[in-house]
Amino acid sequence: MKNIKPLLIILFLFPLSIFAQTPDSLKTWKHEARFSLGINQAAFSENWSGGGTNSIGITAAVVYTGKWKKNKWGLNDVVDLQYGFVDIDGTGYRKTIDKIYIDAALGYDIGKKWSATLSGNFLTQFAPGYKYEKDSLDREQAIRISDFMAPGYLTFGIGFEYKPADFFSLRISPYAPRITFVTDTTLYLTVPDNYGVEIGETTRFENGLQIFADFDKEIMKNLTLQAKYLGYLNYEKDIADMDHRIDLLLGAKVNELIKVGFTGIMVYDTDQDKDIQWNQALVFNFTYTLRNFTPAE
Repeated sequence: MKNIKPLLIILFLFPLSIFAQTPDSLKTWKHEARFSLGINQAAFSENWSGGGTNSIGITAAVVYTGKWKKNKWGLNDVVDLQYGFVDIDGTGYRKTIDKIYIDAALGYDIGKKWSATLSGNFLTQFAPGYKYEKDSLDREQAIRISDFMAPGYLTFGIGFEYKPADFFSLRISPYAPRITFVTDTTLYLTVPDNYGVEIGETTRFENGLQIFADFDKEIMKNLTLQAKYLGYLNYEKDIADMDHRIDLLLGAKVNELIKVGFTGIMVYDTDQDKDIQWNQALVFNFTYTLRNFTPAE
């Protein structure tokens, strides 16, 4: 964790640096940075008859979006940083969420709802990830199965974007080279498939099709649905082996600072696991938003 702390600080403060620019530099840009902090805690006296375990959990997230538009050219940037943990008495520290996602897309309008795009995105995590198993003496062991840049995914795409409304867009990149990173060359000892990277190597190059869809809309008063889909098909694989990732957030606004939300992530990637992976959480967040524009009502 010591080596991760500087990276956490730098990346979580990145959106603030955007707003430190001079006003003139922001005139053609729409910037928004949303900061959220979720806390859950439980404590029990030693003689609590109902039973229970003391615990505290914290989730922090920063989501930055930048949009620039001039004539037929447009640029969209997204930085999505999330990290959370729970500390359970008698069990210790466990990660609950860990995500670094950066996406940038440059587009040129070729129709009312269509644009030609050049894009790039990056996905990895901040800190080591573990699975927990019992040994022959029934003692729990932490087995490291992932880390920063193990795996990491860097993908470039050339294609088209369809945007029929402000709240929805679909980007299809028929030419999308991808590099998978596994910088820890010993990880194969606990992850035999090594996330698709050949053992002894740290990178793997693929060429394929990438699909990215984004939905973000207030579906009812003070209730917002945000959903992102990221798919990748290696042209050398069968379509049944296509990678899929869905990130979902259903958020209810209590007031300007407090929000309650349900989050979920589903991943299907046969280089990681042959079965579907998922996680979900119900969160209570303190949220603060910085922006240099007035949202449309």
